[in-house]
Amino acid sequence: MFRRLAVLALVLSTSVWAGAAAAIPALQIYIDGATYDTQSQTWVTTNNDFDLWVVGDVSQSGSIYEVKLAVSFFGLGGGVFTLTPATTSRVTDPSLPAAPVLLGSGTGNHPVLPVHGIFGDPTLHHWENYVLGDFSAQDSPVANFNGSETFPTSFPDHGQVNVYHVHVEGWNKVHFDAYDHTVDSMNGKETFWKTPGSHDGELPLQPTSWGAVKSLYGR
Repeated sequence: MFRRLAVLALVLSTSVWAGAAAAIPALQIYIDGATYDTQSQTWVTTNNDFDLWVVGDVSQSGSIYEVKLAVSFFGLGGGVFTLTPATTSRVTDPSLPAAPVLLGSGTGNHPVLPVHGIFGDPTLHHWENYVLGDFSAQDSPVANFNGSETFPTSFPDHGQVNVYHVHVEGWNKVHFDAYDHTVDSMNGKETFWKTPGSHDGELPLQPTSWGAVKSLYGR
């Protein structure tokens, strides 16, 4: 009897864990053509030109208001960074996003986001916040960009995919996070969302190994 109960408990706990693991975050970062670094749990690319996706799972979370993109810059300064609205042919993506608007910048810890090995890094030069606007569309399929596949094969939800072509010069590393809030239509309660540490992205300098990236930046 006890053995059957133990087996049942194991099955139930495994099912709950699997359900949680399969959950799609409200906000995600994906870099098209990037490699998922399992040590830092980040989509990484060494290309100076790439397409950055900010993905909102609107069908599950509801509209996400005033979405912000936090861009963190590492190095000595004087680099070039551009963020140009684009679309992708990798998934259905009929909507060209509006141009991001620079909201502000700072140094050291971010006023909203946790440190997570980025804002406490002594090589951080500064960060910038860009307003992307509300995510309310459900015109694109949404998957879990968790690195389990090079590119997802299952897209169970629908939401908004904002694509931006990024060009970077002169910085050692540029890191991307997204965040903001939903509002419960029943009681007006706001819920804050951010890209999980396992669903962010960056352009690092090109060391001899990704282990060197972790060692160099304390990730």
